[in-house]
Amino acid sequence: MQFDSRKFTNNPLGGMFVSASFRTNPSFLNKTGSWNQWIFDARKYYSFSKTMQNVLAFWAYHWRVSGEYIPYLDLPSTAWDPYARTSRGFYQGRYRSDKHWYFEGEYRRDITQNGLLGFVLFANISSFSDFKTSNFVRWNLAAGGGIRLKLNKFSRTNIVLDYAFSKGYQTYYLNIGETF
Repeated sequence: MQFDSRKFTNNPLGGMFVSASFRTNPSFLNKTGSWNQWIFDARKYYSFSKTMQNVLAFWAYHWRVSGEYIPYLDLPSTAWDPYARTSRGFYQGRYRSDKHWYFEGEYRRDITQNGLLGFVLFANISSFSDFKTSNFVRWNLAAGGGIRLKLNKFSRTNIVLDYAFSKGYQTYYLNIGETF
């Protein structure tokens, strides 16, 4: 199920995106037993200017699995979402469990009047449940910033260079299009 009111998906100026999905893996399709997966993805964009990009964006992502003998690589993990965009500031697979919560906030702003150059500042927090208790006991913080170079003004597509860091880790990201 999906709802999308964004005008430009590459670099939204406003609107909202919500997606909820359920997938079941019955036991007759694998040797280990049946298991299920739920994913909830919500994004909201607030624009503060009609002439320049001045956007505050929020992202909430929840992923959980349940069942018997879930394959290890099917467990929720950092940057393991379909586009490997969650958990900027953590390397892929750093944390893994059966339940995952992720929240990110980002501020996007044009530097030049024509929108050729821009910047972003972001922070995120994520948690993975404890396998034994299913409690979310540890929250992981990351933050960063980046520069933007407009690739196509009609589709609002940017070349993205971000720097992100967390406790004990730092990295750069080079993308075409915004993270969310």
